Amino acid sequence: FFFKQKTAYEIPKRDWSSDVCSSDLRLACERLTGVSQAEPLTGPDIQRGIDREPLAREWAATTLGVDIDTRVGFVTRDEVEAGASPDGLIAADAFLEVKCPRAARHLAWMDAAEIPTDHTAQLLHLAWVTGRKRVLFVSFSPELPDRLRGFSVQWAIPDHVLESYASQALAFLAEVDTLTARLFARCGGGEHDA
Repeated sequence: FFFKQKTAYEIPKRDWSSDVCSSDLRLACERLTGVSQAEPLTGPDIQRGIDREPLAREWAATTLGVDIDTRVGFVTRDEVEAGASPDGLIAADAFLEVKCPRAARHLAWMDAAEIPTDHTAQLLHLAWVTGRKRVLFVSFSPELPDRLRGFSVQWAIPDHVLESYASQALAFLAEVDTLTARLFARCGGGEHDA
C-alpha cells in the first residue's frame, strides 16, 4: 500500500551505495515505469497465507454468516493514484481482511481479542481506498482444533481516524508528485514528457 512510513526500503539520502531507496522514490519509479519496485513477498509464511485464504473466507462466511464478494480484485481511488486489494467486500460498507499466520501468532491475536497493531495501517489504507469504514478482520489457522481455528474482530473506523490517515496519505502522494516533477525538470523536460 502507498503510505510513507519507516520501512526496510528507506535509507539516509546520502547513502548512494545501496540499491534500496525511499518509498516516495520507489512509488515515483513505479508510476513512471508501470513496474513494481517492491521486493517480492515470498517465502513459506506468505505462501501459507495465500493457500489458506480461501479456507479462511469459507470459515468467515459459514461461521459468521456473512456474504463475501471475492470478485473485487484491485481497487483504486479515482482522484489520486492509490489502490489496494481487499480480500473481500461485505454488504455496502464493510470489507474483509484475512490473515493466516502460524498457530502461535494466531492464538496470541485471539488472546488479545483485538486487531493486531501491525495491521492497522493496512486496514486504514483499505478503508480509505474502498470508501468503506467497517472491517471484518479474520485470522485463521487450520492446524488448531475446530473451535480455535478462526478468530474475527470487527472494527468500525472512527471518522477522525480515517480523516487523519487520508491527510497523511495525500501528503505522501503530493511528495511523490513533487519528486516526479523534479526528476523531469532535471532532464529539461516537462512533467511526463517520457
